[in-house]
Amino acid sequence: MVAAQRKLELIEELIDELKNFRFCAPDADLELIWGVTATYRDIIIRLQRLAAPLLPLVEQTRLNGIQAEPDNLYSAFDADSEIKALMPDIEAAIVAAKAKLPPRRSGAKPLPVPLCSVIGDVLGNYVFHHKTLEGLFHGAGAVGDVPEGNCVVKCQKWLKRMHEEVAAPAAVLGKVLEEFMEVDNPYKAEQQDPGRQKNSRDTRQVWALLPSGRAGDGRINGAPHQALQEILKERDLAGVDDEI
Repeated sequence: MVAAQRKLELIEELIDELKNFRFCAPDADLELIWGVTATYRDIIIRLQRLAAPLLPLVEQTRLNGIQAEPDNLYSAFDADSEIKALMPDIEAAIVAAKAKLPPRRSGAKPLPVPLCSVIGDVLGNYVFHHKTLEGLFHGAGAVGDVPEGNCVVKCQKWLKRMHEEVAAPAAVLGKVLEEFMEVDNPYKAEQQDPGRQKNSRDTRQVWALLPSGRAGDGRINGAPHQALQEILKERDLAGVDDEI
């Protein structure tokens, strides 16, 4: 059952990669086009191998028939259109397969999805180097296989599954964020400062709940947006503050 659960997680990770995949322009450098299309083709092949067995025969045949040539950007565009058309069937198959699995043992509380999305976007774009990001997570206590995808997707996936692998996901999060939030980097100030104060999707209110939002006397700065506050109130983020 563990293997079956892991396969479903891998399929969901591939779906996230496809949804966040960035194509280049048709007039881009040929080497860039080859790299982009080869990467996209690899994701498609892995999705076919993992997801096709879950689908009815007609949808399974459609999925396995999708091809993306590693040097043809337009074939990748066509493949992307086919995948998007099949995505509801694939996601429905995942839901059905999960319903057949035995319930998981309850463990640590998951980090809030809005928090994972915001931090993944800011930190992934700031670090923007796979080995550095992986070292940051491992140094903070993260375990398990390194998620696939670009730095943003990798960071978001790791945070979203953190509760499945460690006893105190909020403590790991605190260590992951500590240097970014507490140590000024003069060479990347143009990225670090906006990342700390980014307004979109209530990011500033999210930071206010984390250790870096504390004032000199230990108080939490800011008044979180009511809707976000209600979401996060249900989760235990005290470990983040305790860690720092």
